[in-house]
Amino acid sequence: MTNIINKTPSPLLKKRRKNSLESKQRKYGYIFLAPFILGAGLFVVVPLIMAVCFSFGDVGLNAKQNGIKFVDLDNALYTADAWAFDNIKSAVEKGFVPEDIQNDYTQVITRAEFCRMAVKFVEYATGKSIGDILKEKGLTRDYNAFSDTDDPDILAAYALGITNGTQAPTADRPASQLRTQAH
Repeated sequence: MTNIINKTPSPLLKKRRKNSLESKQRKYGYIFLAPFILGAGLFVVVPLIMAVCFSFGDVGLNAKQNGIKFVDLDNALYTADAWAFDNIKSAVEKGFVPEDIQNDYTQVITRAEFCRMAVKFVEYATGKSIGDILKEKGLTRDYNAFSDTDDPDILAAYALGITNGTQAPTADRPASQLRTQAH
């Protein structure tokens, strides 16, 4: 389809060549990007999906259990050591562990957190509110016991003798709860 008189290609042929060139460039662009797309999928997306599956599952590689068994949110919520796992799970189910500290059990517990859990346990064990228990024993919360807190759970635990102060009484110090402070 060339014009015989001035030997120039017709506009239709120019358009076909232009489209052909654009389609070749597009095709080579996709071919050039294919390794990156496959690599990203293979080395980023697949491991990410597998990590999520592993975090919500119990992975067994022995003869009795092969594959992944879904275990709800146990792996995500409970990061405790194996020896403490069942006890912590039971305490959470019974309501001893406040919801805001039900996450990383490898962290140090503050005295305030310990007292909150202790008060919840005493209420569970007796079936009474902490206020009723204090009243029955003739005890009151001493708001002068600590200089840095007036938290009712800390003061109730202190009144019941569950915990005591230290040389400089503070309830929320970053140091761990000492075993000698829990009676």
